[in-house]
Amino acid sequence: MTKSIMHIWISLASITAFVFGWAIFAHAEKPAPLVAQPPPSVIVVPALEPIPSIDELVRSNAQSMQLFQNPTFSQPRLRARGS
Repeated sequence: MTKSIMHIWISLASITAFVFGWAIFAHAEKPAPLVAQPPPSVIVVPALEPIPSIDELVRSNAQSMQLFQNPTFSQPRLRARGS
């Protein structure tokens, strides 16, 4: 008997709390946005550089590889001197 009364009491209390919380949040003021949005007529689209073609990429890679193949490049090689 006591157990069923406790079940009913907890059920009624939780339903009452839910309805009360729902009523409070439903009638509360809506929050202001965090960031002010610009008017929709002022939209700035950034200008992007064109995507390079494969030929341009190969040419630029070949030019950068010539720096390392140049015999006047005087930096010594790294050696680990490991076993």
